[in-house]
Amino acid sequence: NSDTENKLKTFPFNILLEEIKINHGEIILNNKSGNQFIKANDVNFSSDNVIYNNGKLIGKGNINIKEFDLANHIFIKNIIAPVNYDEQILLNPLQGELAGGNINGNLVINLINELNYNTNLQFNDIDIATLLQEANLKPTMLGKLQINTNLQGSNNLASINGNGHAEIFNGQFRDIPLLELLATLLKIDELRSLIFNEMKIEFVIANNEIRTPIIKIINPNLYINGEGEFS
Repeated sequence: NSDTENKLKTFPFNILLEEIKINHGEIILNNKSGNQFIKANDVNFSSDNVIYNNGKLIGKGNINIKEFDLANHIFIKNIIAPVNYDEQILLNPLQGELAGGNINGNLVINLINELNYNTNLQFNDIDIATLLQEANLKPTMLGKLQINTNLQGSNNLASINGNGHAEIFNGQFRDIPLLELLATLLKIDELRSLIFNEMKIEFVIANNEIRTPIIKIINPNLYINGEGEFS
């Protein structure tokens, strides 16, 4: 408890732990409502020469996670990273796999008072059909996705804030009612199953909303420019 921690801090001492290991572990984090927010399966961690210094751990090691489940919708596999920890936990560089593509970046986790994090990530060659299938969503889009993003948050999806940009190459929309309606109204059959060479999106995440101030869709015969907001 906090009283014990404060008493320990009044007596300066160091403890050296020669080795810390976690083999095939599992980590589950719930949000404030008690619902599962994060689940990490088959977690393996090793660290040598860890120092306990006046109430905090100092050291470095390596981690690999077989599967990381974010809100039962995004499943990142084979995460590997060196780990440095002091008052914060730093994973840099962080690598993983998602929907046939790869992820690179870094993650900083602060465990003081309440869990919060900051991450910079690059997603490359993500297969959108596979991503939607893994999330149990209707496969309404095809294409390869690239994302660069910076995100901050705590222990629930509503806390996420950040921004970034995404590009989709060689894509196609399928079975989207709005496009079906526009195709009928505008008499443009190409909209029913819109194929595009490139789609560019700038996005901002804040207050449980995603704003997209820039959306551009380019194909040989059409150029679509717009913006939107989702919550």
